[in-house]
Amino acid sequence: MREDSTTPKDTGFFRNLSAYVHQIKCASPLYDMALRRVASVRNAPLIIPPDPWPGDAARGYDALQGVYSYEGRHLRSLDVIWEPEGVHDAWLTAMHGFDILRDLRALGGERARRHARYLIGDWLEYYGRWHPLSWRPDIAARRIVHWLSSYMAFCASAEEEFCNEVLTSLARQLKHVSGHSAAEDLLYTAKALFYGGMAVGEEKYCRQALHLLAAEIRGSILSDGGHKSRNPEHHLIFLQNLLDLRAALHLAGLKPPEFLPHTVAKMSSVLRSLRHNDGGLAVFHGGSAMRGSLCDMVLAQAGQGQAARPLKSLGATGYERLSQGRTTVIMDVGETQEDGHHAGLLAFEMSCGRDRLIVNCGTWNGHPAWNKALRSTAAHSTVTVEESNALPQRSEKAPLIRKPEIKKLREDINGTAFIDAVHDGYQERFGVVHRRILTLKESGNILEGKDILSGMDGAAFTLRFHLHPSVRASVIRGGAQILLRTQSGQGWYFSCNSSVSGLEESVYVMHRHCDAPHNTVQIFVHAQIAEGETSVKWSFSKAV
Repeated sequence: MREDSTTPKDTGFFRNLSAYVHQIKCASPLYDMALRRVASVRNAPLIIPPDPWPGDAARGYDALQGVYSYEGRHLRSLDVIWEPEGVHDAWLTAMHGFDILRDLRALGGERARRHARYLIGDWLEYYGRWHPLSWRPDIAARRIVHWLSSYMAFCASAEEEFCNEVLTSLARQLKHVSGHSAAEDLLYTAKALFYGGMAVGEEKYCRQALHLLAAEIRGSILSDGGHKSRNPEHHLIFLQNLLDLRAALHLAGLKPPEFLPHTVAKMSSVLRSLRHNDGGLAVFHGGSAMRGSLCDMVLAQAGQGQAARPLKSLGATGYERLSQGRTTVIMDVGETQEDGHHAGLLAFEMSCGRDRLIVNCGTWNGHPAWNKALRSTAAHSTVTVEESNALPQRSEKAPLIRKPEIKKLREDINGTAFIDAVHDGYQERFGVVHRRILTLKESGNILEGKDILSGMDGAAFTLRFHLHPSVRASVIRGGAQILLRTQSGQGWYFSCNSSVSGLEESVYVMHRHCDAPHNTVQIFVHAQIAEGETSVKWSFSKAV
């Protein structure tokens, strides 16, 4: 069996003691008796919450074959599916949270319905009572949402006894989540309580849900409407859940609180600004590209028509967007958050039309070593000094030794967009400051860049430009240029004023459930600081 993921960690005596006391309380027979004293819920749910989002039919089919895939890990198991050896917390959260129900619903058919009922019944047999992992409040909230939003697809045709068992368990889980609302994910907790309150006719849960929702928005959404994680995928998922709650309020005949439509509008504007021209998301801070069709659905439900224009600057969220003609550049100029530690300071991504050209490597939780490597500065299209991270930490899980300071200036003059940004993440260790200037001009046909490294003489640094796997690259003109050919046939030339440049292997993560990172290449430029400051000028020019 896997070591309990909720075991208190060494984050302080009182926190450990509180977690220990909490587990003792929840594991006691008295707590189990309290959960069992719930009102009868033998009638079908009063109101079924909506779930308009598409699942993955291929993953649903795999589940029928006994293969479960979450967060880059694939497990084939006929027996031990709930607590297998060697899987990470995100895998267990998805499995016990029943993320698979949406995928089985997308697959459809009687086999999918039977398999969903089998999984729910098996879980009820082994985890009907409190369990330190499966009843963790954030996981329980996720499970409540998925059970209820898929209820008609999988339970409507089931036997009455099965439906009664499901509804009784839901009522107990609701009571548990309601009493432990200080969970990590207050948004899912709020959603679970509101959905549950609608289903069992308990108004108190709905009131508690709206109180938690207001608190979570205050704590997680920045002044410009961006998510505090600065992860575009987290931003999208948060907005999805807000839209679900708004729809549930309308279904219940209730007027949404004023803060909800206001937050949806602001977050929708930010979402537009974090998209590339293929409709998917820019890959920063642990997020993945996501499907453009899903982003379209979210914006359509939010009421943001295609005519709405993306914002150029996201001051609080920390991104700048340059867009001319069919070319878009999205640059990270924001402060590092305490959580995550993705070290891509001043990194950027670039697309032209529906082709992605310059990317960051992404994130993949399939193996701890990959997770660590993909958080590094070298996994981003930016500059590394002495092959080290721009975010110094004493250890992987330790807080930052010091938060780098980032300053930026943006100007748009006569159709030319210009960003000048600087960070001092390498100042204390190497006495080096990195300044990056990007200029998009000529109707998007030329992106000019200048990286200026000032500080200690002899300090080595490397510029990296990771290419999307669909881009083919070759060194031409005796090494003076690199020719890039996109999937649609566009040609781009990379040039720079440094003689030490070329191509190296790289990787790119298409989406977080992929088998492994995809192989690709990166453009590299090596240089050293001389006489206190060295500038590397480079450009991407479209072949016209």
